[in-house]
Amino acid sequence: MSRVSDPAVVASWQQRLHEFSQSDLSVAEFCRQAEVSAATFYYWKRKLAPRSEVSLSASSTRPAGLRFLPVEITAGQSIEVHLPSGTRVVVPGQDPEVIRAVIAAAGQLRETQPC
Repeated sequence: MSRVSDPAVVASWQQRLHEFSQSDLSVAEFCRQAEVSAATFYYWKRKLAPRSEVSLSASSTRPAGLRFLPVEITAGQSIEVHLPSGTRVVVPGQDPEVIRAVIAAAGQLRETQPC
């Protein structure tokens, strides 16, 4: 059962997070001045974040087992995508639209799909 937060506490943290966003302070310095722990600050920041800011790692839209590997950009006339399975996909050209399409397609692959 989830706990319902006190509306006054929620409003207080909304104001505090707004003040932080308007400041030039680091989280550590802001928390020191506000006399709150960084862990508490991050808890409330995550709890009050709009749904659109939720990390993809917590999202259920990413297929289970999908891993992203580091990207290396090199000069050349083709795009190479190295999949975790060891498969290498080579796409000729450097058109940004082609790159977006390749990345989108690779992001939709599941490890069980043949390449």
